[in-house]
Amino acid sequence: MKGSDVDDNEGGKTLGNNPVCNLHFAPPAMTDGRVTVAPPLDVFEDGCELWKSTLVGHFLGQKLPYPVVNSIAKGYLL
Repeated sequence: MKGSDVDDNEGGKTLGNNPVCNLHFAPPAMTDGRVTVAPPLDVFEDGCELWKSTLVGHFLGQKLPYPVVNSIAKGYLL
C-alpha cells in the first residue's frame, strides 16, 4: 500500500477508469441552514453520463431474491 486502499492499475480495473485522478476540494456552503456541497459542472455532467442508464430502487419489507428483481426489471425495460 502506498497510502490508499486503491493504488496503481488496480484502481483502474476496479473502478473502470483511469487510475490517475486529480482530486479538487469542493468547499461546503450553508444553504437554508444546511451544509451543502456542489460539485463542479464537469464532475456533475460526467456523473450524469455514467449513471444515465442505471436504475436504483429501495425495497420496503421482506427482501426479494436478486434473480426475481432482475427478471422483473428486464421485463419492464424491454
